[in-house]
Amino acid sequence: MAEFERLVLTGTPRERGIEHGERFAEEVAANVETYRERFAHEGVDIDALREQAAEYVEYVERESPDYAAEMRGIAEGSGVDLVDVTMLNVRWEVIYPAWKAQTEKANEPPRRARPPPGSRASPAGRASPTRRSTAVPASG
Repeated sequence: MAEFERLVLTGTPRERGIEHGERFAEEVAANVETYRERFAHEGVDIDALREQAAEYVEYVERESPDYAAEMRGIAEGSGVDLVDVTMLNVRWEVIYPAWKAQTEKANEPPRRARPPPGSRASPAGRASPTRRSTAVPASG
């Protein structure tokens, strides 16, 4: 089993993030790429996912300023965009809505084509019965 390198971080949240980002810049970038590939494999629109992750930046800053500062430090230290670092940290929060939307779309009942105007198709898509003449032949 591979061992993980242990890094003891000190300082402010931003300083810890910078040190983490600098020390593990390649790993952070590789992790972003791994998740992008996984999301793409699932058919998730990466641009839409990044937009959702970007919305979480403000939320994390408001709810947990130290956590946000550490993420910003990791982005700064690693050279990886803050939105991508955020995406890693909120990956489940942004992937589940995408999966839900995909599932709902895949499970939608097929839409029936509407008959062209003037056709003899009934609203249910079945051909209407033709009108039969009820005239009685004249005897002659």
